[in-house]
Amino acid sequence: MNIYLLKEDMIALPLNQDRDLTSSFTGALTGRRIDLDGENPDAVHLYTALSIGWRKGSEAATALLRELKRLQATSPSAKTYDGNTIALALRVFIYSATEIFDLYNQTIPKRLERARCKSEIKLIRDYQAVVKRLRDPVAKMCNLMKHDHREISTCRIVSESTGDMTFVYRINVSKRGVQLPDQDVHGKTGFSSIEKTFHEILHGLLRADYRAAELVHELSDNCNLAISLKGATNLGLAGIFEGLGRNHPIIASSESGRFDGVQVAHNEVVVMRIRATKVLEPTIRMFHAVIDEVAPSVQAFL
Repeated sequence: MNIYLLKEDMIALPLNQDRDLTSSFTGALTGRRIDLDGENPDAVHLYTALSIGWRKGSEAATALLRELKRLQATSPSAKTYDGNTIALALRVFIYSATEIFDLYNQTIPKRLERARCKSEIKLIRDYQAVVKRLRDPVAKMCNLMKHDHREISTCRIVSESTGDMTFVYRINVSKRGVQLPDQDVHGKTGFSSIEKTFHEILHGLLRADYRAAELVHELSDNCNLAISLKGATNLGLAGIFEGLGRNHPIIASSESGRFDGVQVAHNEVVVMRIRATKVLEPTIRMFHAVIDEVAPSVQAFL
């Protein structure tokens, strides 16, 4: 998945005592006199929406990373490969991530823009445009699967010389009864490494939260009551950071070796461009797909 081509600065986010992250956005709001109700004072509190969104997202990310680690621990010489669980976990993670992106791209601007002057409305629109670029590739996959009934196919790629493995996926599009990769999603490579996409989505979510905090710093107070509530203590990512460790992701040889991801350091998580290790060719590839028995079609996975 070719996403996050923004040439932006690295962001170093300090880990708390739980080895987790707190929301930069809710942290920036503490003590400020900013109206969070927008046009609907009876809507779910913004902090509640963020807490629910991040909890669902962290649960989905944890399940995906757990299954990816399980597959990575299997023998390179294994003769079978069942991709059902990882395909489901990836789909749920994409759905959950899109919901979080929607909070930052749509809900937060709506809540903040009431009674703002033109210059501050422009700041909000500029912020919204940045988050939209982060959101759109993920939301595209979400909508294709939810509304166009697209399936995820997965494949295990093993180097014959080194035994290194990576697990890739593609979102299919049907062309005259043949299931082919959607090039609008995957480009010319025809597939994307699951580990690479995991990093890219996590990178985008953390950058969106940080951008929202920057927006708060640029806006003036616009109500009398100071915000005393605190956001969620943790984003729920401690287990994910522990699972990622300091290892380089492993990707297919045809993919770009540098992409947007996260790097876990001793006391911080850095949102940045990272490097990956490529699986050396020649490779052995084991493909897994769900075939619709009612409307069977041919799967082509190169």
